[in-house]
Amino acid sequence: MIDLPLRHRPSGPPVERVEPGRRPSPPSPPRPPSRPRGEGRRRRRVSILWLLPLLLLLILVWWVYWPAPARIVASEATLAFATTRVGLPGDEREVRISNEGERALKLADLTLTGDAAADFVISDEDCVGRPMSPRSSCTIRLRYEPKAAGEREGILEVHGNAANSPLLVPMSASAIAPAVGLAPEAIEFGAAQVRGERPIRQLTISNVGSAPLKLDTIEIEGPHASEFDRDRRCPQSTLAPGEACAFGVRFSPDAAGTRRADLTISSDAPESLTRVPLSGQGVWEGPPLEAEPKRVDLGEQRVGRQSAERKVRFANRTASAVSVDTVAVLPTGASFVVLGDRCAARSLGSGERCEIRIAVAPAAEGLINATLELGFAAAGTLRVPLVARGVAPRLSAATTALDFGELRTGFESAARSAAFSNTGSATLELRDVRLRGAGAEDFVLKSDCRQATIVPGKTCAIGVSFRPRATGTSQALLEVSPSDDLPPLTVALRGVGTAAGLSIVPDELEWSSLQLGKAEGRRLVISNSGSARLEVNGLRVSGSAAGDFSVDRIGCRLDAGLGPGERCELSIRFAPSATGIRSATLEIDHNGADSPFRVGLAGGGEPPRPVFRASARDFGFGSVGVGTKSGIATLTISNPGGSWLPLGGIKVRGQDASEFELVAGTCDGVTALAPGGSCTIGVRFVPQRPGRLQAVLEVRHGAPGNPDLITLAGIGG
Repeated sequence: MIDLPLRHRPSGPPVERVEPGRRPSPPSPPRPPSRPRGEGRRRRRVSILWLLPLLLLLILVWWVYWPAPARIVASEATLAFATTRVGLPGDEREVRISNEGERALKLADLTLTGDAAADFVISDEDCVGRPMSPRSSCTIRLRYEPKAAGEREGILEVHGNAANSPLLVPMSASAIAPAVGLAPEAIEFGAAQVRGERPIRQLTISNVGSAPLKLDTIEIEGPHASEFDRDRRCPQSTLAPGEACAFGVRFSPDAAGTRRADLTISSDAPESLTRVPLSGQGVWEGPPLEAEPKRVDLGEQRVGRQSAERKVRFANRTASAVSVDTVAVLPTGASFVVLGDRCAARSLGSGERCEIRIAVAPAAEGLINATLELGFAAAGTLRVPLVARGVAPRLSAATTALDFGELRTGFESAARSAAFSNTGSATLELRDVRLRGAGAEDFVLKSDCRQATIVPGKTCAIGVSFRPRATGTSQALLEVSPSDDLPPLTVALRGVGTAAGLSIVPDELEWSSLQLGKAEGRRLVISNSGSARLEVNGLRVSGSAAGDFSVDRIGCRLDAGLGPGERCELSIRFAPSATGIRSATLEIDHNGADSPFRVGLAGGGEPPRPVFRASARDFGFGSVGVGTKSGIATLTISNPGGSWLPLGGIKVRGQDASEFELVAGTCDGVTALAPGGSCTIGVRFVPQRPGRLQAVLEVRHGAPGNPDLITLAGIGG
């Protein structure tokens, strides 16, 4: 390199400034003498011209060799995907792209190439369009979606500013798929009679692919699809590779000429719809049109009513058009009517159909015959026999009256039946069954045959019971109305209501006050004043003092009942158990209308009183000598009452009282006698003078009749 001075330097050594503490630098060598100014400029230009190429070379060397350029590196040298069925998404694989250079890497594009590039899809990536610093990486996700069966290959190309761009990553996979195989691929049936035997051919479906084949639908379609059908073998199923199934296909031509259709097989194979052409030749040797049905029987039909319509269809079985000129029902007035005609004045092409709607309205019972005729311009007449039978129902009753006799009011009789029969030739339905009349509410429908269907010759029984609400005769009508325009039938109903009548005399019983412990009875007369037998089901005393009253039937057998006008007596006994007003009610359950009958019972209760009772009312001592004493006469006094009997004084009174003397007894010192208690008093006759002598023994007590006097008499001898 030539060292060219760029500027003029002054002559002489330069002066160096030395800072404190620093050694001065050694002196510079002397500079050569300066050159002239013109020569320096020329040498400067030469130096710059040589310097520029050298500078560019240095920059290129630096760029190529330092730092190292970007370099693309893939984590996987190849990508292998799992075997996948055509039409289904396969698995995903991931490859990482790294920058192994020393400069920034920028990926410009990711490209899929190769024979099966369309089978691979970049599902996600974060590489394209962003700079990648040295040693950094990004991710590319690829999914396998096979479009065809077999081995599939592709290449992932990674393009960028690297020296090894594009980077190629081979991809490989395999795919399986089902495939439909047919044997034969088309079916020709040849000639077959219209509406005759149905020739059959066998079709075999096989899976010639490498994956299971699912059969979805097997159908027949096309211009004459209805003339071909198949059996139910080989239903919707799945065939393994190499597996097959077979079924039969039949041909039944509707008309003469060539008949065509397609059998379509829908499956999950890549070509999902497979067609098998079907063809055959129809042969017809009969009249131009065929009637369906060939004979029309409208069966039984009600007289005066029009039947439901019946369709008669006509089909052109020839290979050419047929013209229908006229349509008629003969003989006229035969009860058959044409409701709709789509055949007259019409040309029917091969296999084409038309229909006529007919009905019948019988005017009378019996068999009806007629003919439906179609006239053709060139082929004559086609006749279809028509037949029907007129029928009508008839309702009759086996009885005209039901008499239920006598029945007690409030009770219901057993059901009696009225039979109604269908004596006609048509089914009969009962529209309404009801009871009407003044006494209708006294009768009950038990089974009414309502909405019943009675075939000819059969009977339906209607049950009715009698339930009188009051006494007397009840009359009503059982009316049965058929659903047809037939008059109703009636059955007369009759019954007599009876009732027992209970009469009580008296209807109330009252007692005066009784002492507690006392009882007193009253008589009650029961009689039947009605028209039915009176049955007494129970006698019951209720109320606050029910225990103070009791019932004695005295031989009155009420359980046997009382006929109309009969009577019997009951004895009602009152024994108060407490003081005051005592009341109760006698309830008599019976089968009459006013059951139970109630009789009021009332009485009073008084506290118990003492009762004085003496064993004798007088004592006669007979003749006793003067100055002597008689034997002792004993007087017993008792209290049969219900409370204590107070005892007062006991003494002898009268003008001859001194002629009698008291002798000590058990009554001495007793001031009261308990209920049921007693004591004794002794008396002796001691006459002091002769003659008839008399006195009284006076006993004072707390009972009614106080005092009580006992007569004493004797004769002094």
